Amino acid sequence: MPPPPSPLRAHAARVLWAHAWLVAVLLAALLLARLVAHDATWPLLVANQFSVWLYAPIWLVGLTAWVWQRRRLAIVATPVMLWHLSLLAPWLPRTPPPACGPALSVLSANLLMVHPAPAALAEEVFAADVDVVLLQELSPLWEAVLDDRGLFLGWPEGWRVVREDSFGSAILSRLPLDSAEELDVTGLPQTHATITWDGRTIALFNVHTLPPRTSEYAALHREGLDVVAAWVHAHAAAGEAFVLGGDLNAAPYSRFFRDIAGVADDAWDLAGHGFGFTWPNGIFPLPPTRLDHVIVSRDLTVTNVTVGIGDGSDHRPLRVEVAARCK
Repeated sequence: MPPPPSPLRAHAARVLWAHAWLVAVLLAALLLARLVAHDATWPLLVANQFSVWLYAPIWLVGLTAWVWQRRRLAIVATPVMLWHLSLLAPWLPRTPPPACGPALSVLSANLLMVHPAPAALAEEVFAADVDVVLLQELSPLWEAVLDDRGLFLGWPEGWRVVREDSFGSAILSRLPLDSAEELDVTGLPQTHATITWDGRTIALFNVHTLPPRTSEYAALHREGLDVVAAWVHAHAAAGEAFVLGGDLNAAPYSRFFRDIAGVADDAWDLAGHGFGFTWPNGIFPLPPTRLDHVIVSRDLTVTNVTVGIGDGSDHRPLRVEVAARCK
């Protein structure tokens, strides 16, 4: 018969299991709150941005509980483990819907309006060699840099909103713009245009919402995404093809993506591999997440999507090849 554990070891075991219970209960409660309220409150919204990291400790708790036959703890942990497992789906192989016709190449890039050394990122934008460019945080500094390098000449058609803050915006195109306008979303300018491509009209929407870094910003962030979701639904209901891109300041786990499910597709979900993290790109000491997106209507598909470098910006750009979806 083995000797009983020493009092010190027994105390350490009790402390460890108490902490395991605390982690499991807190994460289970957070998941329940998410399922009920999603990101209706500021703490939930912020927590949901980092879901893939936040729930990861449940695996240590759950697997340890099963090995040591702590069944009640394992029962609490297992639903959270299964839900977290669903967040790892981007690593599974996927085959996008087949394409019929030529590809339209699109680049979305948040330039960072206070970029300290924009030359490298400007060159990356130019070297992407795409048909359409969606730029966020287009400041006078960036406009001068791009003009000096002749980058705007590569896209002769364009609609720009240049601002001193972080919400300048531009749509640049090698195809003629049939229309172009500035849209107001919660007091912030968003650029909107239409082009004719492969015999059809494509609506382009360049989006940059407020980051939810305060409770006040979070309310405007949610309101802005509701407006964008309504735009998506209106175009889908009218049967209009669209490409929406930009810095949504929303991770794939946000309510916005639940709201547009079934009427539009995230390019990364169709053709990406891995998590496709785009922020904070080494600028801030925070876990990486994907805040930049290109979203297409269900009559379009994506043949390729890659994450760029974004040297010096807190965001990495996205390059997407879009094509008509075979019927």
